[in-house]
Amino acid sequence: MEPLTARVVARMHPMSFRSAITRLAPLAGALGLFLFAGVVPSRAADQPVRLVVPYTPGSGPDMAARLIADKLTALVGGSMLVDNRPGASGTIGTAAVARAAPDGLTLLVAPTTHVITAAVRKLPYDPIADFAPIVEFSRGSFVVIVPSSSPARTLVELVQLLKAADGQAAYSSAGIASTVHLFTEALLRATHVKARHIPSKGVSGAMMDVLQAQVDFTLTPVSLALPQIKSGKMRVLAQTTRTRSKLIPDVPTMSEAGYPGFEATVWLGLYAPTHTPPATVAKLNRALNALLARPDVLQSLAQNGMEPAGGTPEQFAALNKADLARFTAVAKSANITAD
Repeated sequence: MEPLTARVVARMHPMSFRSAITRLAPLAGALGLFLFAGVVPSRAADQPVRLVVPYTPGSGPDMAARLIADKLTALVGGSMLVDNRPGASGTIGTAAVARAAPDGLTLLVAPTTHVITAAVRKLPYDPIADFAPIVEFSRGSFVVIVPSSSPARTLVELVQLLKAADGQAAYSSAGIASTVHLFTEALLRATHVKARHIPSKGVSGAMMDVLQAQVDFTLTPVSLALPQIKSGKMRVLAQTTRTRSKLIPDVPTMSEAGYPGFEATVWLGLYAPTHTPPATVAKLNRALNALLARPDVLQSLAQNGMEPAGGTPEQFAALNKADLARFTAVAKSANITAD
């Protein structure tokens, strides 16, 4: 018997057949996006996937989002749009994603502050329950820096100076309840010393305080500190990741510097709204892990002081929960709050 599809096509007028093909053509172009995002093809053809960045253009999350959008657009055959929604320390854009439909068309690109902010203030969303983690895309190191005039040439020597100062030494941070503030308080607890907190205006302001020897030390992203380190205007004592950054391969990790087990990593990841179908999350995860194997992507990350991460959604979810618990405890111990 003749197949039904063949009989239907045979009975169509030639012009009707061409019209049908014309109507179906856009769906073929959207098929890659359909497989990638797990949404119905007709809707995927009408709307791009939006990568919401809750920070300003030019920020670390923004640069990563544009890298992802540029590379994945070529892979999936559909469009991706970076949507900057800054404000309220990242909570405005993040809240928008929490309220979005779980259809794979709205994603969040967010750094470690996604969970750290929840440790120090009340939020209009739950960073764990309201999001489906997709992948830890990249990670980077902070470094412990001191003025070039400091007598401390190792982390052990800095700790000895802080102990001798009996709480009168000072460190700068990017502001109250910032990532730098919490990371540094975690470091002080790990080394069993005290120091006064001098909040500054952003990471650049905190670094300037060190350059001018207004404080004894600070923590800062390695990529930002690198020019000053190379110029000799300040000294780096240790880096906070488990392994050495390729940007400063001669600088010891915290464990190598005498404090085993301490780690403070700044990471960047992707999320979907909660209740996004697991199949959609899995497809996104596979696509992004594949992206992290590309030499051009690795080079772009390295230029911004980041290294590839990758892994499963479950691993990223575990990282979120662990960091939220850890820094909630640090904030409570140090009486840090942003409210």
